[in-house]
Amino acid sequence: MRVLVTGAAGLCGTHLVDELVRDKEISKVYGIDNLSRGFPRKEEFVIGEQWQGKFELIVKKYQDLSVREINNLDVDVVVHLAAYNSAREAMETPDEYFVNNDYGTMKLLQKLFHTKKNPFFIFASAAEIYGKPVKEPVSESSAPTAMNIFAATKLAGENYCSVFFNWYNYPLAVIRLSKVYGENQNLVGYTSVVGNFICRALRDDPLIIYGCGGQTRDFIYAGDVAKAITGIIKARKKVCGQVINIASGKVISIEELARNIIDLSGAKSEIIKLPPVKGDYPGYLLDISKACELLNWSASTPLDVGLKRTINWHRQVMNLGI
Repeated sequence: MRVLVTGAAGLCGTHLVDELVRDKEISKVYGIDNLSRGFPRKEEFVIGEQWQGKFELIVKKYQDLSVREINNLDVDVVVHLAAYNSAREAMETPDEYFVNNDYGTMKLLQKLFHTKKNPFFIFASAAEIYGKPVKEPVSESSAPTAMNIFAATKLAGENYCSVFFNWYNYPLAVIRLSKVYGENQNLVGYTSVVGNFICRALRDDPLIIYGCGGQTRDFIYAGDVAKAITGIIKARKKVCGQVINIASGKVISIEELARNIIDLSGAKSEIIKLPPVKGDYPGYLLDISKACELLNWSASTPLDVGLKRTINWHRQVMNLGI
């Protein structure tokens, strides 16, 4: 089996590639990434020797892939992870998010439709599309309500998938990811709350919380996401046309997360609370029963274990504490 991963040098992408190259059922893994985001000296950390021979990186925008190029790769599965993913940045640069996330996904689907093989397509959406759900735990049948441009672009991508599946019978599945963290996460520009807290903690800088800190999030380790996607690849006939939540199934408050990171990193940082930012939400618990049933999967990495790994990686990249 041959697999193409967009956004292969990103957080989820690197963990997925690492999972796939170790799988005996996968003969070749192609990654495409323009390396525009991430962290300094990205290539040195993500293109490991253990991948050589079975993995090939194509350095370009995924939107620039042609039908001929995809045909030449002869892949059986395309996992679409490439995306800009900051809600705050999306509100400041909506045009960029539309072009990269929304328009780019539609163009990729169009090209895949015109390939000889029509590889199975896995679209990585986000739990943010649920907005403010009225019932918890939030299942895949909950009505989506995009609260920001990022969520809107992901919801648009889901709608394109729905059209291609229902109109053209194109084989695909959609996954809705909770907050993913882990090694190789973005350190440049708009970073995740986990990345921001760790970077500040390793410098003993204050950890800034907007609002009371009681808002909750479901954090899932990128390695667990990679295992879930690998499960979808292997069960693609079974899950064709499905939308599946991929999450830990547990929530933690932002303040508790901050305190955990301070403790695990040995930082001397204090916590400072500022007024809440527009568009924030109290949080919600995702229902992962569908993933458990269809994939025989559940997240196996405890938060403290995943955070320790991520903190150690941050130390290496930032050249702190070593």
